[in-house]
Amino acid sequence: MDTFEAYRNGDFDTAGISAGLSAASGANLAIYVQTFRAVRAARAAVILGDAAAIGRGVSQAPHLAFKALGVTILIVGGVFARLYTQDTPLEKWVKGTKFGVAPADWSNNYKSSMIEFYKVIFPISFEASRLNELNPYKGMIESTYLMLRHARKKRVD
Repeated sequence: MDTFEAYRNGDFDTAGISAGLSAASGANLAIYVQTFRAVRAARAAVILGDAAAIGRGVSQAPHLAFKALGVTILIVGGVFARLYTQDTPLEKWVKGTKFGVAPADWSNNYKSSMIEFYKVIFPISFEASRLNELNPYKGMIESTYLMLRHARKKRVD
């Protein structure tokens, strides 16, 4: 799903890495299925006392272990690469300008381009509200609150 979303947004490097991670995860699953089958066959051979089957199971196990380790390292490296290739809000804005890869609706007008630019650079919004509160000394009072919200911050520390 991340691959399609990144591709749709024009973030082709992240889409390529996500597609590679999906393929590596599929290969990893296939290796683990082979390992499980080899272990199950070796367990059955031990129970039955079949020396030839035990030898075949033991000879397959080292190859599968190295493959599984290699694919696991590939997946971990891909996750780190995807973290560094995802577009920042400023990169998304540049791609949306009239000189970018996928010009947006606002790219034809200077004023709307600068509004979008300021939304990226200064992601702050204000919210004013009035509340009726009960003050123990003065009774009901009307309080006005001005909330400053940062778009990238989800909670107050």
